[in-house]
Amino acid sequence: MVDISKRFSISYKWWGHLVTSISPEHQAALDDTADKQIMEGLCTGANCGSMYKLISEDVNTIVEYRGWWQKGSLETVAYIL
Repeated sequence: MVDISKRFSISYKWWGHLVTSISPEHQAALDDTADKQIMEGLCTGANCGSMYKLISEDVNTIVEYRGWWQKGSLETVAYIL
């Protein structure tokens, strides 16, 4: 019997135009968005991609964030049992 496993890493970063810091509330929303957009990209076969998110702070203020994600190298290990 043979057992094969694969392991890879995902890294991403966000930045905002005219933003000096990212609040915990925005960070949580950006984390959720990254999870969704990265999974969509992986399902289409992408190894990297851009991300985009608009967050409304109030009726007059919208903060724009852009981001980038990248899949790290694959490690394949095969075990003969």
